[in-house]
Amino acid sequence: MEKKMIIIIPLILFLFGIVGCDDDVLYHEFNATYSYLEENSAFASIDVSFEQLHGEIIYSFMTTEKEYKFSYEINIEEGDINIELRDYNGEILEETGWLSVKEGNLKIDINEQTNLQGVGGIMMVTNETDRIMIVIDGIEATGTVKVKW
Repeated sequence: MEKKMIIIIPLILFLFGIVGCDDDVLYHEFNATYSYLEENSAFASIDVSFEQLHGEIIYSFMTTEKEYKFSYEINIEEGDINIELRDYNGEILEETGWLSVKEGNLKIDINEQTNLQGVGGIMMVTNETDRIMIVIDGIEATGTVKVKW
């Protein structure tokens, strides 16, 4: 029996070394109120629709690389929204900025009738911690947010 255990234990450790553990998990936490929320999210893809979102929805994942590229798409019917990328210490690495500020700047530059719809872009971040947090912060916001990496 001892000889079998001597063979089995190194074999199990060898298999863990080759296969490893699955770190492709997307964690989430709700620090928000809302009247409706529909979520279709998985690792490397967040797709969330909401009505009257007030507060933060926080997604996080364990990092395996130092640099990440996030593409985002925001469609807001009412309210205001901001997306932040934070390290595990809470430091903001990158953010979209509040849409009301962007819309206000466009109204000054272009026309008072300007209405901002369908905002998207890419954010590049370098992370020094073992986790990145994606924070969707809303103020009475109704619409959809998609983030992929």
